[in-house]
Amino acid sequence: MKPSDHAMMSMLFQGDRIGRAAGHPPARLSVADKDPAVPACLTMDEAVDYYTGHAAKVPDLWTNDVTFRSVEYGRAYNGSHLIDRISPMPLLLVVAKHDYGGPTDLALSAYNRALEPKKLTLLDCSHFQIYSGEYFEKSMESQVAFLKETLCA
Repeated sequence: MKPSDHAMMSMLFQGDRIGRAAGHPPARLSVADKDPAVPACLTMDEAVDYYTGHAAKVPDLWTNDVTFRSVEYGRAYNGSHLIDRISPMPLLLVVAKHDYGGPTDLALSAYNRALEPKKLTLLDCSHFQIYSGEYFEKSMESQVAFLKETLCA
């Protein structure tokens, strides 16, 4: 969702809350769509390509829609304030350097607040590149090594 859409989305969230309180079904919007006339959470080409590619693989299991309430709750949630409470459990944070969904600077700031033991894997990719191909393999290698190091020690 573009920053310019936030005021409009807040009004839509309010309308959805009022509608649900009146007994109407939850309002829905697309997860990803390139058409600017279609309300969608994600409009960037990479996101739309990822989700439409995923949907083609599992057409009976995934639909391109989500409730406004889920989007509103997702927008409001920020669990990074709890990161210093994870210790003494080992923490692995896999971060994409060019992530617009979970901005890299916020992920690195949270990592810096985390207590030991911790490990950071920083991959030179974007948000969706980490889910397949070369960067997926690098992420999995890091996770397997971390688990062997922390669980099998």
